[in-house]
Amino acid sequence: MTFQRLLILMFVVSTAYEGPFFRADENRYVGALSDASRVQGTQLHGWHQKTGEVHLDTTKLNSQERQLVWLRDRSLSSVENLDILHGFIEFESGDRFPGRIIRHVSQANEVPAHFLVESKTPLRLPEVDPSERSFRVSPKGMRRIVFSTEQLARFSPKTIFLRDGRTLPYRSLRWKDDNLDVLTQEGSTQVNFTEIAEIHFSPPDPWSSYYHELSILSPKGNSQLLRLETIDGLLATGSEANFEATARAKDQERIEAKTIRDRLLSTKRRYETQLKNSRKNRDRLLQTQQRNADKARKLEEQHTKRIEGNRKRRQEQHDKLIRDQKANHDRQIEGEKRRQRDEEKRLKTQLKDTPQAEQKRRLNDLRRRHQQDLKRRKDQHKRHLDTMERQRKQELRRYKDEDRRRRDQLRNNSQRSRNNNQRGIDRHTQKITTLEVKLKDVEREIKEGPNPDDFKSSSDRWYHKIHPVWSFDPLWIRFSTIRQRQRFLPYEFPLSRLRPVQVFADSGLGGVRPPQVNRNVQGGPLRNAKREHGWGFGVHADCELHFEVPENAKIFRTRVGLNLLAGTGGCVRVAIYLNSKINTPLFQSEHLIGSETEVDTGPLDLTPSNDSPRRLILVVDSAHDGRPTGADPLNIRDIVDWIEPTIKLDANKLMEQIGQVEK
Repeated sequence: MTFQRLLILMFVVSTAYEGPFFRADENRYVGALSDASRVQGTQLHGWHQKTGEVHLDTTKLNSQERQLVWLRDRSLSSVENLDILHGFIEFESGDRFPGRIIRHVSQANEVPAHFLVESKTPLRLPEVDPSERSFRVSPKGMRRIVFSTEQLARFSPKTIFLRDGRTLPYRSLRWKDDNLDVLTQEGSTQVNFTEIAEIHFSPPDPWSSYYHELSILSPKGNSQLLRLETIDGLLATGSEANFEATARAKDQERIEAKTIRDRLLSTKRRYETQLKNSRKNRDRLLQTQQRNADKARKLEEQHTKRIEGNRKRRQEQHDKLIRDQKANHDRQIEGEKRRQRDEEKRLKTQLKDTPQAEQKRRLNDLRRRHQQDLKRRKDQHKRHLDTMERQRKQELRRYKDEDRRRRDQLRNNSQRSRNNNQRGIDRHTQKITTLEVKLKDVEREIKEGPNPDDFKSSSDRWYHKIHPVWSFDPLWIRFSTIRQRQRFLPYEFPLSRLRPVQVFADSGLGGVRPPQVNRNVQGGPLRNAKREHGWGFGVHADCELHFEVPENAKIFRTRVGLNLLAGTGGCVRVAIYLNSKINTPLFQSEHLIGSETEVDTGPLDLTPSNDSPRRLILVVDSAHDGRPTGADPLNIRDIVDWIEPTIKLDANKLMEQIGQVEK
């Protein structure tokens, strides 16, 4: 073994990537916000619903001023070896759907032709039948279909790789239910799905595919795109406008919680019904009590009126009788006085010849007798009046006694009725109080108890929905399987979504991995000594990445530095060219040494030129000539990350491109 190969082996062993890059002393989550600040934390809160505040520990992630750009779960590892998947479909956009095609479905009614793809990964809510694992996937934008992952082939456009090792270049395909007609140079042949290992398509123009994607996900260009990567190998891009979040319990938890909740809800409904009836009965008794009180008051008023009327009538009769008696007495007295005068006149006539003394005596006797008669009559009249007054007083006492007895009777009846009603009212009031206490207890149990539709505290019960353009069905992804999420505006295009049209990689020593997307060249995170990064490319010097960029591209910006795996070593120079390396570079760095170094290119102008199409070239040079003293003599540690490269598109021209897409 040569010395150089020994160095390579030692380096690969020392930097081999094993599992997720997550140490016990690090926070589980790391990410970046739109104001370029970084966030780290151990616990997420509130991501069980589309709206509402989402926090990483105490940091809000969805404020208008500081929105989340990307977030990574360090505890989860990515799928590095695609051969472990059941099968998958790869799209030109970089999306990937793990699953195996089971049938092709022709266009019917308004549903376009599509594939039924069975996925081992649960991508529906837990209440859906677990056997429902097939999804309708559109053939548009496909780059390759992998039926068998035993040995993945290098991409070869318009080629079918069969399981028996043969390759079948084709001119066109005609899909049927479980097989396809293949037109080759030699003629037509039929191939069953079970015979196929992979199908590679002629890749569509990536920018046309992107405009088509935007025409569905963000037709007005204002909705952010959301890209999710899971530990199951899924890569899916959707729209924030169609994003949804919910929480679901595990099957047994949901059943138990539903049973408890249904019982509590049933008890609550029973208490509410009893409470309603008790309040209704109490109100009815209160109304009855009020009616009885009104009735008793009216009866007492009627009795008072009747008694007062009788008293007044009897008083009037008595007064009239007294007046009549007095008038009759006055007439009798007056008649008696006339009679006495007449008798006195007759006696004087008779005694005319009688002596004077005799006349006087007899007249005095007559007058005394008359006085006695008048006195007797007056006494008799007075006795009669006294008798009538006694009778009147007796009658008044009788009326008063009758009035008192009747009033007592009315009051006793009213009090008896009121007491009966009050007992009923008190009984229902006590029942209402008891039911209100019980109802509050049940409501507290419902609020604090298990809820099958509201498991907010644990993220392993969260589900997030994404609806990519290539799927006719939305995908509900368990939050605990999401390794990374990324958000970006349509006109701020992450370059990592674009496949290089050309790659030149030559380490000079051999045995170095090819460039990696959103990973370092060893498959680990894009990370230098300072921090982790959201997206980009991991390369090993020397390396060139060539990308085709559209005419509406305005600005390119990236950062670049040696990965943490380089430690304090490594020595490279990087440059960015437009169209050709013979042109003046848009950016060129000094020597970069060690993972502490990170440079920002700043905004680089990509305004249209006469050259068409335009090509963006990212160059990493091991720069052996002129290396600083003490730098590594070899390029073994020249592990470089292109950090968060972004192409900013002209928003107005982008909208024109979206408007020209045929739906």
